[in-house]
Amino acid sequence: MKPAMKILVTTIAAVLVCPMVLNAAPRDLDPKDQAELLLSGQLPIDEVDDPRVWELLVGGDIIGNGGGIVEVRFHQIYRTLPQLLRSCLVLPQCQLSREQKILLLEILEVAKVNVDLTYKLIFLDANKAPGFFDTAPERVVRSARTGFRSQIPVFINRDHLYRLGLPALETPHILALLIHELGHQTGLLSHSELDNLGGLVSQFFANGNHHIDRVFDGFHMEWQVVNFTQPEQWRELWWSWGDHSQ
Repeated sequence: MKPAMKILVTTIAAVLVCPMVLNAAPRDLDPKDQAELLLSGQLPIDEVDDPRVWELLVGGDIIGNGGGIVEVRFHQIYRTLPQLLRSCLVLPQCQLSREQKILLLEILEVAKVNVDLTYKLIFLDANKAPGFFDTAPERVVRSARTGFRSQIPVFINRDHLYRLGLPALETPHILALLIHELGHQTGLLSHSELDNLGGLVSQFFANGNHHIDRVFDGFHMEWQVVNFTQPEQWRELWWSWGDHSQ
């Protein structure tokens, strides 16, 4: 069969097999069909309104979504975001402008709405979702993606989390990344504004974070103590040893 004929036959077969998927509105599709279209880059995040799609993805039915040290750290940072952002808003050490405080208040509200969602973070291997993290127009492979409203997940590119088996992101970097993505969920498109804000908040966090990093008997060991006193007092102790984290 000639190459042109092969292409024609393949195209016709695809249309015959999946006419519903190609023509139906997203809300009319089965959650699994929506998830597959989303991961292939054919369905925008903001067009998914069915929470079952997110539950399907975070549950690992379509993609493995297990957790390592860095994944656990993402969840720890997300869980403490409300306390951390309130501290940043009232303490001068955060060095925020008036406009940045307004934006951070909006991000705080998004974090409070999202924090108890089971699907607030979804970790993807880029090879299982080709094209998902390098969308147009930039064509730059991203570390994370989300939409422009609350109550949807932040998708994390697992390929960027480890280097040679070791964590590639420090806790302040994770915080800056979450600030950036939740800033988009307020409806803001500007990457530069969110990068600047994330940098200030992560520096504020680093100044209140006591970090010890050691290698013992071939295992990588890490302890972090987070201690803030305003507007309410709160402390956190995070540790990791080899593949274990808490």
